[in-house]
Amino acid sequence: MALTKKIENGDNWKELKEEFKAKNFKYEIICIPEGKEEQELWDIFESIAKMIPKQSELIIDITHGYRSLPLIALSTIVYLRQVKEVNIKGIFYGAYEANKNDITPVFDLSIFLDLIEWLGASKRFIDLGDSSEFAKLLNKIQNELYQEKDKEEKKPTHLKNLGSSLKDLSLALNLSRVLEIPKICKRVEDILKNQELREEINKWAKPLDLVIDEVKETYKATAFDGLHGQIELAKKYLQHGYVMQCATLLREWIISYVCEVIQDDSNDPEKRKEVENILNNLGHKIRNNRPEDSLQSREDKENIKNKLSSLDPKLIEAWSRIIQVRNDLAHCGMGRKKEILANELKNQVEKALDSIEELLQNHE
Repeated sequence: MALTKKIENGDNWKELKEEFKAKNFKYEIICIPEGKEEQELWDIFESIAKMIPKQSELIIDITHGYRSLPLIALSTIVYLRQVKEVNIKGIFYGAYEANKNDITPVFDLSIFLDLIEWLGASKRFIDLGDSSEFAKLLNKIQNELYQEKDKEEKKPTHLKNLGSSLKDLSLALNLSRVLEIPKICKRVEDILKNQELREEINKWAKPLDLVIDEVKETYKATAFDGLHGQIELAKKYLQHGYVMQCATLLREWIISYVCEVIQDDSNDPEKRKEVENILNNLGHKIRNNRPEDSLQSREDKENIKNKLSSLDPKLIEAWSRIIQVRNDLAHCGMGRKKEILANELKNQVEKALDSIEELLQNHE
């Protein structure tokens, strides 16, 4: 029980204390100030937060919350849920003003706590393009509904399917699985076409309904497919701050692009290695003015080199730039002759991406 000194010494608490005693109800008093100034509001927050153990279960009654106390309680609950992993079983309010026939309804306001979680998941998706929090919430909703004893109400059957696919997609995006991403995008797109799913979202995951069209648009099956789609993915990575993924993808994209130009199989590891070696040599030549005979003289490599001679020099410059950045990122900046600051790494990736986009525009 969170009580001010004034309430603790008042008649209402004495009566409630006697009722608790009669029902053998155990309680512990948390002394809080009245909240008449800003510091006291912080003291209330800290007093309650430090008394609640980690991973405990909590039921909150804010019926008699005084002035700003319900808002402070909500802030404390959000903190406990996020930081201490406390399971909030309910936030109850006895609506005396809604009394009918001497029956006072009790409302569970925990839906507004869930709304805060959905808003956090939405912000993560908008800021980072990461839908993994949506996946957690969808799985949680379906699991909890199936744990309820009410067998009459129809249960959702599609929420976890969407959640699982969004989880797979977020992992594939984080790990830059370029060939896998379009396939999962197609799966998500097909799932989102299901009318029963849309009805379930509207009933049990309504906050998601507000951003579902944006999710659908972002994860179109064709969004990240092919060389043009991969550049869009690289732009998304950079937009959301995933510099390492962007640099890694651009490096591989250049090799794929060259394989396509010279009409080689871009999935053949030996062909990719040959192109990589020649690009490295051409990049060294640009940086260090090395002679052309630094290239290996095998006939097949000479044929590839001749085909590469028609490439735009900006592509070689972009390759030279991106491999330095990618290597620095891969080694976490350690063991390098010269330290490159994080902002400079990002600038180099942006320049490489700009060069590649310009190259594509010139060849369209």
